[in-house]
Amino acid sequence: MEWRLYSRDRVAMFWTMAFPVILLLGFGTIFRDSGGPKLSVVRVLAAAPGPQDAALDLALADLQLKVQALPRAEAEARWARGETAAQLEAEGGGYRLRLNSYLMAQAGATAGLVNQAWLVAQARLSGAPEPRRIPIQVESPGRKRSANYAAFLLPGLLGLNLVSMGLFSVGMVNVSYREKGKFRRLAVTPLPKWIFLLGQVIHRLTVTVIQAAILLLVGYLVFGIANQGSFLELLLVMALGTGCFMAFGFALSGFAETSEGYAAISNLVDLGGHWGQGQGYTGGLEYPCRLQSAPGRPSFSRSSWTSWASASSSRSCPSTPRPLRTIPAPGWRPSTTCWG
Repeated sequence: MEWRLYSRDRVAMFWTMAFPVILLLGFGTIFRDSGGPKLSVVRVLAAAPGPQDAALDLALADLQLKVQALPRAEAEARWARGETAAQLEAEGGGYRLRLNSYLMAQAGATAGLVNQAWLVAQARLSGAPEPRRIPIQVESPGRKRSANYAAFLLPGLLGLNLVSMGLFSVGMVNVSYREKGKFRRLAVTPLPKWIFLLGQVIHRLTVTVIQAAILLLVGYLVFGIANQGSFLELLLVMALGTGCFMAFGFALSGFAETSEGYAAISNLVDLGGHWGQGQGYTGGLEYPCRLQSAPGRPSFSRSSWTSWASASSSRSCPSTPRPLRTIPAPGWRPSTTCWG
C-alpha cells in the first residue's frame, strides 16, 4: 500500500530519486577539477631586485604558489578593495607578509607556503642544504585518492537521503495521516497496527536502498567513483541510520498536530544537529578571548592554521627578529601577541 501511494506522488518521487542525482551531476561537473584553485600571493615589486628576490621567486614557483608581481600602488589598491588574501613586500633586509583578516582560510595556508619558500631561498643563498619537508599525500582511509569533488559529495548525499527519508518523510506522512483521519479509518479495519508500522519501515528502507544504488551507479559511471569498503557494511550502516532517523520522525510526529507544525519542529531539530556539529560556524567567527584557553572548546577559529598558530605560539616574542614577518590585517586580533 505504501509503495502504491508513493508511486502515485510524482513530485515526491522526483525529489527523492531524481534530485540527489541532479545535485551529484551538477556539483560534480562544476567542481570537476580536482586540483582546485591555486593559492596566490601578491608580490610587491622591489625597486632594485637582488639575488634574494630571485631566490625567493624561484622557491615560490617550486611550491606551485601563484605569484602576482604588481607595483606598490596597484598592490595597495587591490589590498584596499579586499581582493588580496596575502601580500608580500620587502622590508629592510627581509620581507613582510600581510594577511587579509577576511580571507584567513586562504591567507593562512598561503603564509605557510611563503615561509617554506623563504627558508628554502635562504638555504640556497647560503649554500646550505635545503630543509627537508615532510611529504604530504591526501588519500582516503582505503588508501585510494579521490579524483574529483564528486567523490566527496556522494557520501554526503547518501547521508542527506537518510535524514530526509527518516526525519522528514516519516514524520510528515504520519502527521498528514492523522490530520486527514486515516488512522481512525485504519483502526476499524482488521489490519493490525504492527503490520501498518512494519510496512512503513520496510517501504522507507527499500526507498533508501534504491536511492543509494542509483547514486552509487551514477557516481561510478559518470565520475568513476568506486566503493572502497564492503557493500554489506554500507548496507548495514544505511539501515541503522535510516532506522535511527525514522525513530526520530515517529517521535517528533507526536508533538505536532498539523503538517506545518511538524515542519517547524523537524527543521528545528535538523538545524540544531547541524549547529551542534559545528557546521553553523563560519571562518569569520572568532571564539571569545576568555574561552580560547578553555579545555575541550570547539574549533571556532577562522581556519585550522589559525588554531594551530594560536596553540603553538608563545605569549612572548622571540629575542631574535625574523626577516619574514606575518602580520594579520587590522580588525583581526589573534589570541597571541607574536606571529613572527
